Amino acid sequence: MNQCVNLSVRSVHQWIKLNRLVLPDGPSQHACSITGIPGRPSFELLLNVEMIPLQSGLIAKRGSLHVRRQQISNSLCEVIEKALRDKLPKLVSTMADKHILLLERQHMILDPKVILGEIEDRRASFPDLAGVDEIWVLDNFGYGTNFWGTYLRFALHNGGKVVRSFVFEGGKLTMKFEDGEASYQ
Repeated sequence: MNQCVNLSVRSVHQWIKLNRLVLPDGPSQHACSITGIPGRPSFELLLNVEMIPLQSGLIAKRGSLHVRRQQISNSLCEVIEKALRDKLPKLVSTMADKHILLLERQHMILDPKVILGEIEDRRASFPDLAGVDEIWVLDNFGYGTNFWGTYLRFALHNGGKVVRSFVFEGGKLTMKFEDGEASYQ
């Protein structure tokens, strides 16, 4: 098993080394081939990459990156259920032109697509979701740390993809991602 993990890590490391300078701005997905594991056929690992050049802080040099892996907590379904039960009626009963459900993601191990999938799985149980116009995810998992500083990101997902996002550093908008294009402020 350790040999399998080591070869997988080496393959991903090599992929990053070869591709880090040519990754497109914004979110993208890439297949990374994992080969050479004795007794196992080669396979592809899907890498979810998001290129967000930071204007300040410790990650300012092009090609520097922060790698993390995703895993899912077993209690996510209960957390989503409670949040929808407690917050949704108040949101949709508020007089507004647009009802926006804002989800705060404090742990980077939770993939936003999985969080949103949990909400979609409960749509039949929570008819008030029909009154929500947009669901945004706020990433603040590293806020106030030495590595992330004052980085905050608001992202609107649709169909499993980020369709719009806003990145703030030090309270100032530094990047917008809309219609597949990133613009820097």
